[in-house]
Amino acid sequence: MWGALFIVLPQPTYRGSTKIVELTPEDLDNIQGNNFQVPKIVELEDDEVKDKGKTKEDRYWVIFFYVTWSNVCRNFESTVAKASLKYTTSNIHFGKIDLETSPKLAEDYNISLSPTSLDLPTLILFKNGKENGRLPQKVRDGTDADLDRIKSQTLRSAKVTWDRLGWDRSMESIVSAFKLDTLHKST
Repeated sequence: MWGALFIVLPQPTYRGSTKIVELTPEDLDNIQGNNFQVPKIVELEDDEVKDKGKTKEDRYWVIFFYVTWSNVCRNFESTVAKASLKYTTSNIHFGKIDLETSPKLAEDYNISLSPTSLDLPTLILFKNGKENGRLPQKVRDGTDADLDRIKSQTLRSAKVTWDRLGWDRSMESIVSAFKLDTLHKST
């Protein structure tokens, strides 16, 4: 009975506090060109005074790629929201893009929209507009020394799957993979 209830009434989308910016494909193009301006909600200081004497900082974006029909994506959004509240600074920003409304982006970023895919949800860290990290990781030949030592294709596939399943979708895994503590301290 409980199972039927959860199927009929899935978990609602996250509606709590967040500093995640809803992005469009055009916004992502601007981020990649390193010229996206984050909407300002409240200004306590004059930007010109605050920015005087500062050198050009690296700009980081953690982008959450999701689909609304995925329970895993719905559940994970609260984790990303908590990370955004803790780590958003003048040079670290969080955004999200619904791949249902932008399926071309899924293709461009090699994110499978299959219900059995291990790609959903996907987080990509951009540094100055260039991809700098990804969860779950996409492992390719030549990028993982352990994988390169495995000769059997079956064992290679099993290792890649195991490594991708090993991502626990916790805030700690996001912080660790993208080194957010280090980036946050450098601001």
